Amino acid sequence: MASRACVGAALFVVSLNLHGCESCDTDAVTTCVTDETAKIATAATEAMTADATAPDYTALCAMYEGYFACYAGCCGEEGMTEATALLVTSANTAYACSGLTDPCA
Repeated sequence: MASRACVGAALFVVSLNLHGCESCDTDAVTTCVTDETAKIATAATEAMTADATAPDYTALCAMYEGYFACYAGCCGEEGMTEATALLVTSANTAYACSGLTDPCA
């Protein structure tokens, strides 16, 4: 559960670190991140409710692709490449996802 909290914290920190730039629409990113985070939280809750001892996070992992896509237009921002790499690694670790696409790689 602690690793899931770390993923949530990482998601929040990345969204706060976006700074205005011609190619990065921070308002759109914030809206996208908020929407996608809500979807992820719902999917995580549903997975845990269905089977708390061995939750199936397949749907959740697929939703992370939508979440990561929120950052695609901001890859030129300072630190974004490292941040998205950390998010992908965190999701892979916390939810045993595999094959997630880092939009800034």
